[in-house]
Amino acid sequence: MKIATSENPADRDGLWTAYTEDVDFLIARAGNSRFLKASDKAEAPYRRQIARGKLATEKQIEIQCRAMAEGILLGWRGPIEGDDGNPLEYSVDNAYLMLRYNADIRDFVFEAATEQERYRVEARETTAKKSRTTSAG
Repeated sequence: MKIATSENPADRDGLWTAYTEDVDFLIARAGNSRFLKASDKAEAPYRRQIARGKLATEKQIEIQCRAMAEGILLGWRGPIEGDDGNPLEYSVDNAYLMLRYNADIRDFVFEAATEQERYRVEARETTAKKSRTTSAG
């Protein structure tokens, strides 16, 4: 059995995932190094409250959304508009707002990020491509 000895690029860089017929999200795997770093940074000011179980639910959601915006939801393509009707271009700040105020999207992104099989398949395909390239050379 082959095992990874380095981070799978798809885990960190994401996979395109269809949300609707015309909107796709670029979603990295939960637990990737970028997400863990962002999560640590977002939680840092609240460590004592978290440890005591006294952090308000709203603040927990804000922290989760900030970390997801920085480390999991890495882009989108397709028509997305803000409340004002103007196109919403991808940025970390816009990703945060989208996740923070749209529970359905937040749940979808989190579910896709934790769907291990998607990333395993991508890792196997990447490994197979590397093997073919190495043996062909």
